Amino acid sequence: MFKVDIRSFEKRIYLDFKFLWETIPLTNPEKTENYEQYAKILANYNVDYDVFASSYYSYWHGTLDILTDILKKISDEYDKYVIVAEMSYGYTAEDGDDFSNTIGEGSTIDKRYQFTVQGQADGISDVIRAVYAVGEKGIGVCYWEPAWIPVPGEGYCNSQHFHQKDKACKPQAAL
Repeated sequence: MFKVDIRSFEKRIYLDFKFLWETIPLTNPEKTENYEQYAKILANYNVDYDVFASSYYSYWHGTLDILTDILKKISDEYDKYVIVAEMSYGYTAEDGDDFSNTIGEGSTIDKRYQFTVQGQADGISDVIRAVYAVGEKGIGVCYWEPAWIPVPGEGYCNSQHFHQKDKACKPQAAL
């Protein structure tokens, strides 16, 4: 399945890029045994890919030490580049769209950082440091949808990287 998907993806966008890295995206890095199993299966079936990508949300996916350790293990054992392909953290717990927030003051999730611009910046910086700690094969972090602006009647309001007034938030300095 991975081989077919990767090859069809590569053919679709090859004309737009002179260099394409094939990436395997996964989620839930706190379930390290799953990551180890996926990497082993990919190797056993000779799936040709360059980057092992993980999502990471501090309130769902465990500690940064766990993230760094599993990414380093994959990188070392299988000679793959690793990235965090999706992460975010809210700068406010305020409701902006009449939907319940993914994260907030009243939820029972792990809230390592305050819901402030500084808390968001700290969260971003810490994930960047965690990937950097992997070594040369830790090549980056992608912030998930930095322009999420609350729209009444739509969801996903409190993880944006830009204020509602189209001004960049302080977390840009972390990038």
